[in-house]
Amino acid sequence: MRVNETVTWQQWTGWEPRTGASLANMHQTAVLFGGRNEFNNVTNDLSLYDEEHGWYTPSKWSEAPRARSGHGIAVSGPYMYMFGGKDENDTILNDFWQLQLITTPGNPLFQAVWRQLNLANLPPARALHGMYAVGEVIFITCGISSTGTSLKDTWVINTGTAVCKEVLSAPSARVALAAVALDCDQSSCGSSPVQIAVYGGLPFGQQFDLFTPGRAHDLLSSYLWDLFPLAVLLLAMLPFLVCVVFRRLCQKRTVRHSFAEL
Repeated sequence: MRVNETVTWQQWTGWEPRTGASLANMHQTAVLFGGRNEFNNVTNDLSLYDEEHGWYTPSKWSEAPRARSGHGIAVSGPYMYMFGGKDENDTILNDFWQLQLITTPGNPLFQAVWRQLNLANLPPARALHGMYAVGEVIFITCGISSTGTSLKDTWVINTGTAVCKEVLSAPSARVALAAVALDCDQSSCGSSPVQIAVYGGLPFGQQFDLFTPGRAHDLLSSYLWDLFPLAVLLLAMLPFLVCVVFRRLCQKRTVRHSFAEL
């Protein structure tokens, strides 16, 4: 949006009162999930809105995530990803889900396909955190932990390689923050720095922070460095392995020669 453009707000007819819910844009459709309703019940409802059909509840092709509020969501490509939150028992969660909206012939309304991604080394459980996507990389930062402490870490989840990793750069500890990636779109984020804007949160007094975890392609390629110690070890053992294989071949040749002489 350019500075000289006029911003116009338009109020939609609401679905039902919610707090702690998430709202995303998928295929020009507003996607509302979870949160607490006016009766203080935690829900796992999925509701969609577009101007042609209004609000509706999509049919589900798979089991939905458990009810929660204060979770994080991010859209990457055709998928919405969800992490963490707090369930109806106030348990802080660390499950990771993928949502895909599909259509079938003769039915213009979207249908929901949920899939839980049981990845290794997922971030610690949290709620009221920041979550955003840069290309196929999902960033998760800060939030409240399962022990009630404010977190000050940042994690990346590469949805293409299914690898999770904590990065060193992070804002100050806070919960209930707003966060977004700046100066990086789908076409340029591979070569430009990934700059994250974080605003507000608790405790009050935290204002506007900018931090740079790195370039998107550096974050993706950095996973290869995790294998570097193993590669060095294998390289150091290579002469020993060659000697062992050579000795075994020589022993087999000697045995065959001995049998031939008999």
